[in-house]
Amino acid sequence: MRWIQAECPEPGHAMRLTAPHFRKAALCAAILMLPWSHQVALGQSVGKAKASAQAAGGKAAATKAPARNAAATWTFSVEAMPAWISTPPSVDLGALAQAPGYMRELSDHQIKLDAEGESHFVRQRLRINDVTGLETASQVNVTFSPDVARLAFHDISIIRGGQRINMLDRNKVRWLQREAALEEQMIDGEVTASLILEDLRVGDVVEYAYTLKGANPVFGGRYSALMPTSHPRPTGLFQYRLVAPDSRHFVVAPNENFQVIQSSKGGLQELIVQRRQVESKVREPFSPRISDLELAIQVTEFKDWHDVAGWAQGLFKQAYLPSEAVKAQVERLRAPDDTPEKLTEKILDFVQQDIRYFGTEVGVNTHQPATPEQVIRQRFGDCKDKVSLLVAMLQAAGIEAVPVLVSSQLRGDVERLIPSSAAFNHVVARVKLGEQVHWFDATAARQRGPLAERQAQRFNRGLVLSPSTTELSVMPDGQNQRMVEAKDTVTVTAMDQPATLQSTTRHFEDRAGSLRGLRATLPRAALARYFESEYRERYGIDVKLLDEPVISEVADHNAVDVTLRFSLAEPLDRAGSSFSIKPQLFRVADALRLPSKLPRQAPYLIGSTGRYIHEFSIELPDTIWTEPAGRRYEDQGDSFRLKFQVRQEGKRSVVRSELAVQADRVEPAKIDDFRRHWGNGLARHFSSVNWAVLTPVQAEQNDVALRGILTEQVRQNRIYRYADLARIRNLSAYIDSGRLNSRLTAAALSERADAYMDEGEYTKAIADFRASLQRRPDQGYLRLGLGRSLFLAGDIDASLKTLTEAMADAPDATEARRLRAMALYLTGQPAKAKAELLSLLEDSPQESASGVVHNWIRLCMIQLKEPLESMPQLAITAKPKSWAHAMSQFALGKMSAEDFEKASKDSALKGIEPGDRALQRQLFLGLQAIAESKSSSGRDMLEAVSKGRLSLESSIAKHALKN
Repeated sequence: MRWIQAECPEPGHAMRLTAPHFRKAALCAAILMLPWSHQVALGQSVGKAKASAQAAGGKAAATKAPARNAAATWTFSVEAMPAWISTPPSVDLGALAQAPGYMRELSDHQIKLDAEGESHFVRQRLRINDVTGLETASQVNVTFSPDVARLAFHDISIIRGGQRINMLDRNKVRWLQREAALEEQMIDGEVTASLILEDLRVGDVVEYAYTLKGANPVFGGRYSALMPTSHPRPTGLFQYRLVAPDSRHFVVAPNENFQVIQSSKGGLQELIVQRRQVESKVREPFSPRISDLELAIQVTEFKDWHDVAGWAQGLFKQAYLPSEAVKAQVERLRAPDDTPEKLTEKILDFVQQDIRYFGTEVGVNTHQPATPEQVIRQRFGDCKDKVSLLVAMLQAAGIEAVPVLVSSQLRGDVERLIPSSAAFNHVVARVKLGEQVHWFDATAARQRGPLAERQAQRFNRGLVLSPSTTELSVMPDGQNQRMVEAKDTVTVTAMDQPATLQSTTRHFEDRAGSLRGLRATLPRAALARYFESEYRERYGIDVKLLDEPVISEVADHNAVDVTLRFSLAEPLDRAGSSFSIKPQLFRVADALRLPSKLPRQAPYLIGSTGRYIHEFSIELPDTIWTEPAGRRYEDQGDSFRLKFQVRQEGKRSVVRSELAVQADRVEPAKIDDFRRHWGNGLARHFSSVNWAVLTPVQAEQNDVALRGILTEQVRQNRIYRYADLARIRNLSAYIDSGRLNSRLTAAALSERADAYMDEGEYTKAIADFRASLQRRPDQGYLRLGLGRSLFLAGDIDASLKTLTEAMADAPDATEARRLRAMALYLTGQPAKAKAELLSLLEDSPQESASGVVHNWIRLCMIQLKEPLESMPQLAITAKPKSWAHAMSQFALGKMSAEDFEKASKDSALKGIEPGDRALQRQLFLGLQAIAESKSSSGRDMLEAVSKGRLSLESSIAKHALKN
């Protein structure tokens, strides 16, 4: 089912007499709205033989013969402007006139209803402001259904410099038929008359006008319109005008944003609705569809919901007529001992599964279902066809059933529209079995199980097609629907070995149907990759599926179990003295979206209502929790209720999260509150399960060793060293425990190597980095650490080789580049060192902040015997009155050696303390002296540096003294 409508979508300024189709399983048709479309439910005023003949291609009142192409039934005519239209008022565009791309000066829609039928006149005027608007504004596309409407062009012009250029060339109009919804098993017979404007320029104004004549008899001669006025481009004037006989009565939805003018003259009534200087509006992400209609014009001839239901009942009258074919099909399904519930289940299975989904949405078939006999014979149909058959079969079985109109997009928000035929795009069935009321979607082909678990969920409101209907009925909102229950168990047989992850997830109702679809359509290998990628996203690339996924039906439920078994190569992390693993409770964590902090006007769709459960447990080889332990967390917000629990005992830790989503959206005023509540809840889901790395025996042995270190440091009056030595002792205990896997061992060795370097024990640091690299040769940071430790140990040649290898893995690593440049200089390669340093400053300007790189460039130039006057113009980024600034000034020849020495002693300068400044100054002056062949003074200065406390400078000085 779908409503015929007019729209002006973005991109382009095409006018469509169409129904856009959204990608949704078993969607009979989309509601008459896309964001930014201007839509009118056309074709509801005729219902007469004459109009029907016109809709089928009867004689047109054209001034010239209609244009035709190879598709002879697709025609348009060229006619003068209709006499009945009115000229819209001029509007001051103000700042809107300078909108980027293009703007709509005018969007004019005028509708005439009379004895001849229905005419919808459209006039659009677009101003091209820059080149970005040329492509879109150059396309004039009119999409409509030739079964119910005829197209007449009046004008297509370019206005340039006050001159109007006629662009309406019938020979350049092309016909297109794309059947955009064919992938959704639906054809609508719509065609597009398309004209591409040539020689369009910035500053031009495009104006075009046409009329669509005709109506769909299915609406029984009654008119409804639902027309959004907002658009991604600003609009100077949006006008809607309706002209009809005084005898017809219309309901107009009030809206304070519109100027409404109503009048009557000569037996005709006129309704004008205008909106001026309309700012552009881009639909906010995750906003409900009703947001698109807040500034929509609503007009209808239907008085109330009872009136709409009465019209729609006539569409389904065939479902209530006696039919031998229907009775015979029911009897083929019936067993002697069937209860009404069992027979209903069989009939529902037949309609959902044996009648495939396919819709022919052409002419009256947009709303009029095929007869039940035809559907049985052809074994296909869309939502209205399948519901008509379902109702007919249940009625034949003596079971009360009626169709129910619903909106798959507006859902409960449909009650915010005025009653009209334009409110719905789908139909389901209400079935009464004793005191139980069920709501069934006949297009839900992948449902299984008991009736209670096959309810049409989340439509929230529906129009029951019954004579007693006076208002919309409340339908299930999905709050109590079970969505998913997942249980993941990680089993660790040894701390340093791979673990297994056993996952069983039960998907209910709609989610179960989706899994059935995957099972039916994906090859086994693709299905395995699908599930493996889902867990790799959470647990890392080392996740491997061990067995073929098992998707099994759950007896007596509309549910599917998915059983998976994975290998986790390195599941554990280490945080200090503890192992840790992060439970991935994504079935709950992913159920709700967390909105950004950006302010918004529309409500935010957070997710689907229902209940979500995810439980994670880890089984360890050792008893960790000698006493039961745990914690609980609960949060109750306006839109959700969260229960989070941790239980730990013996070898097992269990984390369980239960989420009940009670609303699908959050109002703008409550977004901050929702962010706070759900953000706190998410933080729980990302917390870790932790336990000690060392066994109790190992921990006691380590404590003894730590007490010995403390006693010795106290005896030597060096208590300040205890923390560093204790760090090395602890890391050694973890490494020697035999409980770390390869990745964690490599990380601990690297951490201990850093600690050894802090203590000046470079030989031990080098050994640890090399041992770490053996386990993780792909980790460039380990190679950098080894290169740094070799440099500090004085093995500059080995350091240079290692740093070069490190840069192959990470060419932008600034520390590796800086150390490598120093190593190049110290190994007699000043030209390469200079090039490296200059490149480093170009790529990483922040390296100039300390002044160190500047001084190394100076040394390279001296070594190369280049005059310092040719020093490149290097930026000084260090702050004035700082040691770094003085370093840069000296390097660039802007400070004398005497002033450099004074600066090293100036306590007012910010930066490192004067003693360390002296060592830096002596290093560069000493290296400079040796480069200038003043080895005696240079060696004296370097001797002082070599005995200083700056490890890098000391290492450089020692190397220089040896060479």
